Amino acid sequence: MNLNRQSYWRRQLARYARGQASAAEQAVLDRFFERQAAGPADDIWAELGEPPEQVRERIRVVLRRRRAPPPVARKWPSLLKLAASILLLLGAAGWLWMRQLAPGPSLARAASREIRVAKGQRTRLVLPDGTRILLNSDSRLRWQPAAYNRRLRVVYLEGEAFFKVHHDAQRPFCVVTPHLTTRVLGTSFNVTTHDQLDAVVVATGRVQVRATGGPQPQQLVLRAGQQATLASGHLGPAHPATATDYAWVNGVLVFDNLPLRQVAARLGRWYNVPVECAPTLAAQRLRARYEHESLEHVVRSLAFSLGTTCTQTPDGAWHLLLPSRPR
Repeated sequence: MNLNRQSYWRRQLARYARGQASAAEQAVLDRFFERQAAGPADDIWAELGEPPEQVRERIRVVLRRRRAPPPVARKWPSLLKLAASILLLLGAAGWLWMRQLAPGPSLARAASREIRVAKGQRTRLVLPDGTRILLNSDSRLRWQPAAYNRRLRVVYLEGEAFFKVHHDAQRPFCVVTPHLTTRVLGTSFNVTTHDQLDAVVVATGRVQVRATGGPQPQQLVLRAGQQATLASGHLGPAHPATATDYAWVNGVLVFDNLPLRQVAARLGRWYNVPVECAPTLAAQRLRARYEHESLEHVVRSLAFSLGTTCTQTPDGAWHLLLPSRPR
């Protein structure tokens, strides 16, 4: 007999509440409840193939619309009521998650791997599946080893990284940032969240980019030579990209019509030395390219192109200043 999703989850949770669940079912649901008690479950939601924020928002909508349940002879604990709402919402996707977890260790207890890259440094790493990543300065990448190589390979990024994803048609690769989720099978692409800019640039293959947290989910497919940015919570449209958009991978700094405030921030991360500019210069836009140059050379070159002056303070910081007015 085919049961609809709500009936199925009601029966499963009722069996759990009465202690009639099998040992495997009991263990899986125990882990689910433990994970909810431990805090945000972004790693779980991402495994369902949707951006975590989108899943959380759907859960919030369901909970807001729930009417008070009619009185019943047996009351479930409040935790089970909440779990019922969540599981009814997830439906078949929730069953997929349970099947993935059943043989493995508890995600609540699984330690995350995390790589942090300080300013002035870049780090290369290879994930268990052979995916290669170059992390830019002032960036952080984390993943759950216990869940990574299952049905979905998920990593969480803050900062900037270039990915060369090992192709695996059975296990899509997802990069989750605070505002975007990028999903691929096997390709190379750049993702950044630096300078309050969320952007994805595709070098080879194609990727699916989804914006999260907005009033309406937005989705875009990018192909090689295309990029997309998130502005004011809105994603798209796709527009042309070139290798200069991720030239940092080869140690090259390219500023393509960027405001000086953003150029200064990038230099500060790249060299791990503060670079500041006068407020009246912050909006000045620059085009420049530097390859393996010293910070002093770069700052003096920028000052020359802007017709301004620069100075270095005793603590090592560089300042771009307007020249004094002649008396």
